[in-house]
Amino acid sequence: MTKQSLLKLYEDYLQQNPEKEYVRNLNFDERGRDESSYELIDSAQIQGNQILRDENLPRHLTTEQLYRLDEKYNHELKWKILESDVTEEQIEIFEQENDITLPEQFRAFILGYSFLQWRFAPKCVAFEEFLRISYDEERDAHRVLTDKEMEQGLVANVLVDFYGICNPNGLQHYTDEGWESADLVESIGLIHLGVINREEWLFLDCETGEVQSWQHDEIALEAESKEEFEEESEMGYFWFKDFDAFLKWLYGITVYDFKKGLEEREEFYQSYHQGE
Repeated sequence: MTKQSLLKLYEDYLQQNPEKEYVRNLNFDERGRDESSYELIDSAQIQGNQILRDENLPRHLTTEQLYRLDEKYNHELKWKILESDVTEEQIEIFEQENDITLPEQFRAFILGYSFLQWRFAPKCVAFEEFLRISYDEERDAHRVLTDKEMEQGLVANVLVDFYGICNPNGLQHYTDEGWESADLVESIGLIHLGVINREEWLFLDCETGEVQSWQHDEIALEAESKEEFEEESEMGYFWFKDFDAFLKWLYGITVYDFKKGLEEREEFYQSYHQGE
């Protein structure tokens, strides 16, 4: 997507989900730490709040400081979308260190905007072979769908924890050596984007540009080739032809259809291998 398209995607999402603009919805743990593991937050994200006009804020806040500040003001702080502070130079270094070339759509995404929201509940067409549970965002819990709901083709929600871009963390999730999947970037060119329903890991394949979920064994994280990773893993339920298709689903533009996804994946693989 173009930068303008990305901004519209985020703005439309917040307009349709106004509660998500509040800092209180950033999923803090009992100590006020953001569960997404962002280390710092750019204070510019909240400086537009008039109630903070007398606060002398530091350039960056820890997530715990952000939480306490929001608590001080009765959890009424709103954050705004900022331009990403990731630079072309940082991307070039990342590519050189990992011997990869980032897909253009993903490159545009990380150069786009800092968007604090990282927990989503996108929709899928309930399909027994693939999905018989739905995520309730208010309760932060899953429930099993009834036979009647399945027969009616209920549109269900899934929980997606997505590792995006947050100033000044930049490429933190994709470069942190302590991140358990970080080695897969260097060895295979797979970038860990997030987790679906707390069990399927989402990866962007830098070679093909596709986004695929995987149910993996821990040993797969030590794989030194794509063949070894695939041998130790099992494909998950979700597949997207490219990063933009994934983003459109994540932000509620599309509803995922498992049958259609299988067909598109088969067509993609046939076309990709014919072109090799």
